[in-house]
Parts: sequence; structure tokens; C-alpha cells
Amino acid sequence: PPYTGVWLGERKICAIGVRCGRHITSHGLALNCSTDLVWFDHIVPCGLVGTGVTSLSEELQRHVTVDEVIPPFLDAFKETYKCTLISENSSN
Repeated sequence: PPYTGVWLGERKICAIGVRCGRHITSHGLALNCSTDLVWFDHIVPCGLVGTGVTSLSEELQRHVTVDEVIPPFLDAFKETYKCTLISENSSN
């Protein structure tokens, strides 16, 4: 709080969204791993004046790939929501 998403101080690192329409609910997130942050210099992120955007690469001062982030993200998701995840590539 007070804003949606994941923030590091005044810098947003992850956007979270929900959409409801035609009896369907969609939800998702966008975690900035190695995003080119220059593009955010041209907008007011989320309409919030005085805030910025960051990435894992920026914060950790090293290149962080999506492939590197997926396994620990999924582990944290499973632990937080006490669920089992099934891969689309799974034969089950």
C-alpha cells in the first residue's frame, strides 16, 4: 500500500493487474528483470508523479534474465498460495 504492484521505495519493480469482463477474470503481473528503463523517462508510470520504475538488474547491478527468475518465483508462488503448479508442457 498505497499503490498496487511491488515497490522498492518510490520505484515500481512489478506491475499487477486484474481485468473482469464478460464473465471472465484475467490477472497477471509484469516483473521487470532486465527491462530497458530509458523508455520510462518518457511517461509518468501508473500516473504517479514523483515515482519511478526499476528492475532486478538495476537493483542488483548485474544482468538478471527471466529464465533465472522463473524457478525461484514459482517456488515462492507455490509456498505463498499453498498450491501445486502444473506445466503446460506436462504430459499429465
